[in-house]
Amino acid sequence: MADQLQAITGISTQEASMYMDMAGNNLETAVELFFSMSSGGAPPPPPTPPTSTLSPAAKILFDFPTYASLPEAWTNQPLIFNDTSSNFSLGLPQNKNGPCGILVSINALLLSQTLNLRPDANLTITPPPTPDEIYTLVSSILTRCDSSPKFVTLTTQNSLENYAVAPFPSTKTPDIAESLASPLGLLILLLSMIETRGVDKVKSESSMPNTPFEPLVSGPFNLCGTELINLAIFGKATPNVGAYNPDDDNKKVAFTPTPIGLISKSELSSVPVADHWKAPTHPIFIVHGGDHFTLLFKTTATNTPSPNTQYFAYNALPPNRLLCSLTLSGSSLTKPPPVTQNVHKPSHYKIQIGEVESIVQAHPSDKKARPDAWRRWRYELCIANEKMVSDDSASPERPNDATPQVKFELGPRPTNVPWRCVSCYSTRFSTMCFGQNQASDEVCSNCGKTKTAAGYTILKSYEELPPPLRRRIDRTENKLLSVIRTRWSDAEIKFGADATYTLGEADLSSLNVPCI
Repeated sequence: MADQLQAITGISTQEASMYMDMAGNNLETAVELFFSMSSGGAPPPPPTPPTSTLSPAAKILFDFPTYASLPEAWTNQPLIFNDTSSNFSLGLPQNKNGPCGILVSINALLLSQTLNLRPDANLTITPPPTPDEIYTLVSSILTRCDSSPKFVTLTTQNSLENYAVAPFPSTKTPDIAESLASPLGLLILLLSMIETRGVDKVKSESSMPNTPFEPLVSGPFNLCGTELINLAIFGKATPNVGAYNPDDDNKKVAFTPTPIGLISKSELSSVPVADHWKAPTHPIFIVHGGDHFTLLFKTTATNTPSPNTQYFAYNALPPNRLLCSLTLSGSSLTKPPPVTQNVHKPSHYKIQIGEVESIVQAHPSDKKARPDAWRRWRYELCIANEKMVSDDSASPERPNDATPQVKFELGPRPTNVPWRCVSCYSTRFSTMCFGQNQASDEVCSNCGKTKTAAGYTILKSYEELPPPLRRRIDRTENKLLSVIRTRWSDAEIKFGADATYTLGEADLSSLNVPCI
């Protein structure tokens, strides 16, 4: 997979191999490591010389001098709800990476509106929205921003160098749908939202305390921020979707009612999403996988809890554009959504001797034999020693009421297989040495310590591991499952016409499965 990493990042073959080693040969983890340990990739191309300046509303969106320099992902994104390639007539196809967050939000709002207008509708076979329904959708989005909505009209076709701002028409008109179907459709709606809310108000709402304002579309890849998602759904350009205030650890006041939900990878980093995202009016969820947004929804308005529930996952971005049926199972699907504590508390505590410091990698031969069936693999574990405990002095001690972590004994080391030096492996991020040794080596060939003094990793099958470690592996091996479990803690995902293929148990390469 080093060649794939090299293609994504543009780094050398040697560097790509190094990152793959650090990530246990997991491509997704290697990409995350690269962007967290380097400059974040190549900088964007230099802007073209100014021909005309952007409007104040456009400057809220972009840190670019002119319309001509805006990224194509945002200037060629019509709002046409009919994804014929995935046979999803209510789907909003995405052309290029960048605006996925706001596009999925708009798509989710359309699904919610469809269920409001036709409670007995089946979302996967409902015809595309009519111009009147698109008018209603846009009207509801803008009215949430302000009771006196405004709409942007281009004075130069397919260009934002000049545009007019007028009151949103009070009667239904097909002109709204036609305008949004143009290549600048997304930007027309976004500028209309900002003009309606007010430039100064959006700038104030989206600014973090004691932090200079940054445009809502930023970074080397011009990605959508959560401010636009909140502006579309709640009418306020607040800067995060978390449960707690950014300037303290107190719980935020929830928005109610919430038409659609949000399931986010941020929960895996101990940043829970706000409670209002967990109990939406309709069973429609935005799924945030860390670097991309997709949709998860039931086909009907029925929100009755069930231990086995059919959902549909929709990814609008090529080359993985797909509408996929899946079945969620688990007792947590019948329980009320989890509620966050009133004050945020840390969930990471000081490591103890015998705990698993890291899961080094899955056994390479097991992965090769069963590429998707990670629950049938063996795993190499690095067990915490005294030095690791000493180095983790900044973390708080685990309180008595916290769930204790599983501990392992090293046991005798097999003498007929290669071994990894834990002393070297624990400093891998600074030395780039991973401590691999031949089976016949009695001392580490890298640091010179004996096996006993250096320590060594152990090998355990998935079945031998306790539930908390199995969950860690599930989280690493499948992003969709890990993100969904932040909402339904024991959820399992099955695919196939009879829901016979469970993630991690079978090879699913012949099935279409969603990618987030």
